Amino acid sequence: CGRPIQRVLNIYDAKGISVTESVRNVSFLKQIDRALSSNYPELVSAILVINAPSFISGLYNNIVKRFLDPVTVAKVRIHSNIPDGLLAEFADVQQLPEEYGGVKNFLF
Repeated sequence: CGRPIQRVLNIYDAKGISVTESVRNVSFLKQIDRALSSNYPELVSAILVINAPSFISGLYNNIVKRFLDPVTVAKVRIHSNIPDGLLAEFADVQQLPEEYGGVKNFLF
């Protein structure tokens, strides 16, 4: 049957995302935040945005952040690359794909 989910780690790889795509996703992110903070406030352990183009930080800090719950804001980290060991701080390397510093070989 499996184990119950105790914590959720959201990792978004923003490599190659355009400004237009980012703006379109703002309302989607607000909906996700509203659903999670209303129904599962302590479920999300972190929201990591990796390989983010520079405009992502500006968009987040100047627009998106104002619409999010302060608890959610504290969990968001935006990086222009994948800092060594970052993902391993939050997830077992056995569960991470090789391209993100893990050992799992996913086939899609």
